[in-house]
Amino acid sequence: MLFARSTARSITTAFVLACLLVLSAACDTMTEEGTEAPVAPDAPALVRAEATSLTRVLAHFDRPLDAASLETSTFRVTSALDNGRTSSQGTVSKRYVGGASNTVELTLREPGLGSGSHSVTADRVRDLDGRTTRGTSAAFDYRYEVNTPRAFRVERIVVTDFPGTQTDGSTWDWDPFSAGPRRPDIYVQFQDPARGLPGVLFVSEVHDDASASRDYTFDEAASFNDPGVPFTANYGTPYTLSLVDDDVGGNTTMVQASVRLSSLYALDNATSDALTVRGDRGFTAVLHGNWLY
Repeated sequence: MLFARSTARSITTAFVLACLLVLSAACDTMTEEGTEAPVAPDAPALVRAEATSLTRVLAHFDRPLDAASLETSTFRVTSALDNGRTSSQGTVSKRYVGGASNTVELTLREPGLGSGSHSVTADRVRDLDGRTTRGTSAAFDYRYEVNTPRAFRVERIVVTDFPGTQTDGSTWDWDPFSAGPRRPDIYVQFQDPARGLPGVLFVSEVHDDASASRDYTFDEAASFNDPGVPFTANYGTPYTLSLVDDDVGGNTTMVQASVRLSSLYALDNATSDALTVRGDRGFTAVLHGNWLY
């Protein structure tokens, strides 16, 4: 009887020890699994941004970054300008400066920032532990005194788009003796329509057999008797830019664009500039020149 009790006690003790070993192994497993998949901290965040010039913005982060991640990251600057306009632009280049404020230097396209309130948004920026942001922003102000030009001095006009046919689909030129494409022979005329003939500031040379798929530069007068370039257009005066088909039987105004320089000025104190004007049926031209203050 004594032997039976001793045997039972030994079996019970062994069973308890076995349970303790199983529980200990389970706890060890849970600890190991917990250390393998911790909860990830927050991704990098922008804490401050500032502009040091029209085309240079510094973006400061809350931690050191992996400089290689800038190759695939995106930065965008959005602006609410003092003149009521809004804009958004990406960067020309990004450079990790580092330093105490973990700074990324952004270079913008000219003319760069207008005067107003701005915001930088960064995406896919990675820190040294591989944590990647999916969008972080910081706001900043950049303001300066804006000068108003008195005029724009036009050096040349480049036509980049015009309709290849008339509104009814027919060709611009009609020649019963030609089986060719019958394309127009084009020139431009820039004038103040309120002044009539005295308001004509530029009548250009002619480009023969012009294709709508090509760009054409006009930087010479039609003749020594005609007004040429450069010419000066006043800041607040409404002008008309006409594209004309030079025909033997009579010239035809193909398309026109209204030009008011005050609506084309970017309020950026620029000197040289290229101003895009748009008119009828996709007519597009660029005025190259300089602002006069």
